[in-house]
Amino acid sequence: MEGIVNHPTETFECQFIFGVLLCDIGSDATFRAFVNDWPRTRRVVYTVLIIVGLYCASFPGERPDFAPWSQRMYDFGWYIFPEGAPRFDKRWTAIGWDLIATGIWLSPTLQDLFSNKLFMWLGRNSFAVYLTHGTLLRVVLARFIYGFSTSPFSVEKVEDKDPIFHWIPGTESSFVFAVAIPVWLAMLYTIAHLWTTYVDSFCARATKSLEDYMFESEDEKSGAAQFA
Repeated sequence: MEGIVNHPTETFECQFIFGVLLCDIGSDATFRAFVNDWPRTRRVVYTVLIIVGLYCASFPGERPDFAPWSQRMYDFGWYIFPEGAPRFDKRWTAIGWDLIATGIWLSPTLQDLFSNKLFMWLGRNSFAVYLTHGTLLRVVLARFIYGFSTSPFSVEKVEDKDPIFHWIPGTESSFVFAVAIPVWLAMLYTIAHLWTTYVDSFCARATKSLEDYMFESEDEKSGAAQFA
């Protein structure tokens, strides 16, 4: 896997562009009417897309050579991904989720399923989750797993020898994981909800105030120029 570098920002931008295109195409009445005129064909297409998408998204993050199917995907990746592209697992996962999203987009039943209040709430707070999860991982979840010691290692002093540094291992208790991860997820979505409710709304008001101020200033300048 030498020569493969990781550029997550590039993958994110491609996903964003794909989402915008999918939204724009889905808003076209002519295209939606065309899709609705072929219900059986649409059913076959979105089923195939979701199955293939799940297969592509299953590409492992490490050691694809451990299984024949992932090794074939890895070999095929050299032909379809540009030289110097991000890691293949990022690329294959992106393709898989794009196919799955397209399949859901083509299925009215799945659209209704994922439009319930729970999924809408999760989607509403998804960007706040993206913004806050890294900090909560390092500050909260890491403490749950590794303890509350601020030292990453313990020092063993040996007479007449250099000290030995032992990294503090994480917990191996299944109970800790069973409790820590649900608690952390609850904290994450609580904070994300508060962020969306208060921080986003504050930023929206601040942006609106700046827009109003700038447009008012431009209008005043235009009026003064006309008067002069």
